[in-house]
Amino acid sequence: MRKFSEIQEWKYQKKKKPLVFLQEDIAKRELLDESLEKFLQKTRVEYRKGRLRTFKEWIKMVRELLDELD
Repeated sequence: MRKFSEIQEWKYQKKKKPLVFLQEDIAKRELLDESLEKFLQKTRVEYRKGRLRTFKEWIKMVRELLDELD
C-alpha cells in the first residue's frame, strides 16, 4: 500500500508535466473537429426536416450521417 506522501508527490509530478502536442496531433484534432461539425450540421438539418421515414430509410440516413465521422 502506498503512503499518502507518495500519492501526493505523484499527483504533483503529473500536474507539472508540460503539455507537448505534435503538429500531427493538432492536425488530426482539427480534422476530427471538422468532421464532427459536419455531422452535427447534417443531423440538425435532417431533424428539422421532420420527415416521417420507414425504419429502412432511417437506418440508411443514420449510416450516411455516421460516415461523416470517419
